[in-house]
Amino acid sequence: MDSSSSTAPIIKDEKTPKTNGQPFRTLGLSLAIIVVFFLLGFIPIVPAIFVGILGLEGHPTTPTDGRFWLGPVFAVAVVVTCMLAWIGRPRRAGVYFQIAAAFSTLVAVYDALHATAVIGFNTGIGGGNLDNFFRTIATCLLPIRLTVLAYTLWYVNRVPARAFFARR
Repeated sequence: MDSSSSTAPIIKDEKTPKTNGQPFRTLGLSLAIIVVFFLLGFIPIVPAIFVGILGLEGHPTTPTDGRFWLGPVFAVAVVVTCMLAWIGRPRRAGVYFQIAAAFSTLVAVYDALHATAVIGFNTGIGGGNLDNFFRTIATCLLPIRLTVLAYTLWYVNRVPARAFFARR
């Protein structure tokens, strides 16, 4: 055998992660997934959890309108798509993540604007000062949610994020 045909063993640095040529999830994509998870996934589920706990304790607090459950349903979809986007599977996880974040943001905008338009501030209709406080918070969160959505849509469509979702 000729010594030139044999290949020298490749010495890998132990600190270098084994990626098999697959791109990592970038910091910007990780930030987008985490912020969307908490702002558009976890926060809208909290009122439904409280209603569920009060219902289990025997308090008749079930909301009568279906609009209340719109936010938590889309929030569950956001949580599921955030988990898929974190893993990067299936291949279309980035698209599902963007769609769920967009619809959840639209529902949050609708809820905040509908509550402000239907029940004006200081009209005596509603649950009192705490109700006005939460309506104000929901309205103040609108610019933050829209900014998070814009950043998410922008970053998920960048080349490093697309490469993360298109691997394999």
